[in-house]
Amino acid sequence: MKLKKEYWEMYRAAYQHTELSENQKNRIIDIYMRDGKDVIYEAAKIKKLVPAISCLMCELEVDLDFWKPIADDYRKRNLRIISCLDEMYSVLNRNGVKHIAVVENFGALLSSTQDLAMFGSGDLDEYALPEERDKIYSILKKNGYSIDEVKAGEIIVSSSIRRDDFPEGFYFSINWDVTNRLNLPSFSANGDFIGWDKCRYYKDTEIRLPSPEGLMYVCLMHIAVHGFCKAPDIRLYYDIANAAEQGLDWNVLVNWAERDGNSVKISMAAYLSHKLLGVEIPKFVFEIGNQKQFQRLLQVVYEPIDNRLHDFPPAKDRFFIDVYSNDDGVVNGIKEIVLPNNRWIKARYGSVFLGHIKHCIRLIR
Repeated sequence: MKLKKEYWEMYRAAYQHTELSENQKNRIIDIYMRDGKDVIYEAAKIKKLVPAISCLMCELEVDLDFWKPIADDYRKRNLRIISCLDEMYSVLNRNGVKHIAVVENFGALLSSTQDLAMFGSGDLDEYALPEERDKIYSILKKNGYSIDEVKAGEIIVSSSIRRDDFPEGFYFSINWDVTNRLNLPSFSANGDFIGWDKCRYYKDTEIRLPSPEGLMYVCLMHIAVHGFCKAPDIRLYYDIANAAEQGLDWNVLVNWAERDGNSVKISMAAYLSHKLLGVEIPKFVFEIGNQKQFQRLLQVVYEPIDNRLHDFPPAKDRFFIDVYSNDDGVVNGIKEIVLPNNRWIKARYGSVFLGHIKHCIRLIR
């Protein structure tokens, strides 16, 4: 199914925090009446936006018999997820685990006043200090949780946590780095990026959320690891709108980005959040890092005429997205993709020499 550019009007409206104008409502309803419920639903499925489109159609009072049960089911499921998550955090807190928090889309949603029905993923993401991994594993196993590690060679990318009382097929994913990638080194930090001494709790639960700055940093980096325009694209920018809702110190994020060599990634994700969803972000955040790289990257991921992202970028574009995201320029960007450091190569492939060959073959494929 070929997605229509004009659907971006609908996608942006589904995620913007501000009230829809009458013109927006009329344009979206016109598109809906022209193409029909089934086409709109299939487009939402392809883009992984069904919960948001369901909530949007409920707001517009369009085909409520179809869309409202979908939104209600997601809301009901997500309340159950919160209950399961609260129980797990209660167990961990009682046993002295303090360095684990909910991040990315579910963390951003919980930190906001938005409708819980907007979350439709099959898992939620957490970040925990690697130093507490063994302790977390031991406590969870004693309390009936199963743990499956997702590995890239010897590298533990993440740990999937399940228990019988979770919603069917759902799991908690604990990440052990800022972001995780299977076939390239993760984007790592050179210091604290959570703000453990400023963590918050969701309402009257024991669910821990990072500091506002920590949550925003992870959400911005999550956009970068998805290449800014790869699915679920627009949904990731909603996380920025949610994370920004309570206010934060952007200077802290800029300092972290410069410390970690992530300035282009942070500035691009912030800029696109502002353009697509109108998130209020200080202009100086867009101006950090290598501006030549920023402009090259912008051309690959964003279409300014239609105010949209490029849908499903081809392999060539995905390669250059990583290259142009590098703070140190094109040459260093290519080098880091084609010739990652030997320590990562050995951990990923088991051998330095053969590992570099396997890595190049994987890139070509």
